[in-house]
Amino acid sequence: MAEEDEAGWQRRGTLGLLSLAVPIVSILVVGGLWVGMAVIGNAGRDADGPRVTFEVEACADALPIVQERAEAMGLDVTAWRAEGTHATLPTTLPADARSQALIERTLTAAGRLIVRPAGEDTPIATEADLAEATAYLPFLDAPKVQAVLVREAGKRLKDHMQAHPEGSLELMLDGAVVTTRRNMPPEEHGELTLDKIDAADDLARMDFAAFAGIVLQHGPLPCDVRLATTR
Repeated sequence: MAEEDEAGWQRRGTLGLLSLAVPIVSILVVGGLWVGMAVIGNAGRDADGPRVTFEVEACADALPIVQERAEAMGLDVTAWRAEGTHATLPTTLPADARSQALIERTLTAAGRLIVRPAGEDTPIATEADLAEATAYLPFLDAPKVQAVLVREAGKRLKDHMQAHPEGSLELMLDGAVVTTRRNMPPEEHGELTLDKIDAADDLARMDFAAFAGIVLQHGPLPCDVRLATTR
């Protein structure tokens, strides 16, 4: 009888250990799949759409920025040619119209960032105060953009947030409010997250992160850019 009780206890103990292991294994499997998807997303794929030529008209100082944005989006800039206020870029676009429109928008966006108290006009920081801006993929969420302010601007932001604990911030890109943030808790390191608050779905949030990450990292444009596309 003692042997049977011991065997039964061992069986129940083994099953119990297995049941405890299920959540751990699930986390590892889900995490592995997420990492795999992130790697695939970062690798991207070759464009398989129409062959076009972008004709760019802008001030001379803007053309290198447009070229940097094009390269950051994965366009082949080896054929980029610029002279004076005109540049051409023969390239192959993705097949879907949504991506094509996003590329054109990214090449011509002003890239003006304003961080201000909600409802006020005076900014606390602008794109001139950016140290860097990077799109990133949070765990189990849509992509976002992390904007990091230089030390002086970060301190200015922290001081304002501490002095107005009941208030909030508006993060604006090219004149539109894209993100709001409460002042509490205050930001200690000058880091701000941009995530389009009125996006229709996660795909729109992903497009915004791709757009904002590039224009903030490689901008702003010092003048208006006109883009024509010939096929």
